[in-house]
Amino acid sequence: MNASKGSYKVVVGDATNPTLAPDELAIIPHITNNVGYGSGFVKAIEDRWPGIMTKKYCNWLNSARSSTHLNYIRKLGDVQFYKPKRGGQIMLANMVAQDNAGSMTLSGNFPPIRYTALVECMKKVQRKVASLYVYHTIKHIANTGNLNIPTPPLNITIHCPFFGSGIAGAPWAVIEQLIHELWVRRSIDVTAYEFKAPPNNVFSLADDEALKLFNKMTSRLHGQQLRIKLPDISHANNP
Repeated sequence: MNASKGSYKVVVGDATNPTLAPDELAIIPHITNNVGYGSGFVKAIEDRWPGIMTKKYCNWLNSARSSTHLNYIRKLGDVQFYKPKRGGQIMLANMVAQDNAGSMTLSGNFPPIRYTALVECMKKVQRKVASLYVYHTIKHIANTGNLNIPTPPLNITIHCPFFGSGIAGAPWAVIEQLIHELWVRRSIDVTAYEFKAPPNNVFSLADDEALKLFNKMTSRLHGQQLRIKLPDISHANNP
């Protein structure tokens, strides 16, 4: 976390295995559904840390559901923060922003991502970064007695997959601008991982429809107006 505007970069690699500095703590946010275990990056996490998603996440989701006696949709917008054993300097952020487990909702042919819930989740991740920074700063002062801290004792960064752009059905251009608005502009360094090299200018009419819905849903959110624009793709398919 920097005092000024954060940085953003895209690399090709595995977001479950980021390369970190000795003084760096990485938060890995990704999208989960409000039903239970899913696929995509969720499976990658489960493969790396068995039981994290099939047990820890599902138990968290089900325990909250049974204790409140509310429908699972009420969990949209929540985030489970979890530090895996043998995960080193890594903390997972399971962002509940997908309605149902499939690629389309039960109500019809519509992407299951919920943008309002995603924005709430991303704000909670930002607040988590800030609270961790305060915690580690106070801990450093308590251990050393030194009130003069020119730099943060621990660099807290975000390393994420291309979340929301797979099964959840969002255009990455929209997610990317949310990353800038909600994280980078708030002094957080972000590295996004593409498991394969990203294609060049691959968009569809569905992206435009999703963008219109997104802008309508988030035109006024907590007094902030978010205006997201997709790149000009009018000539994307031309040779």
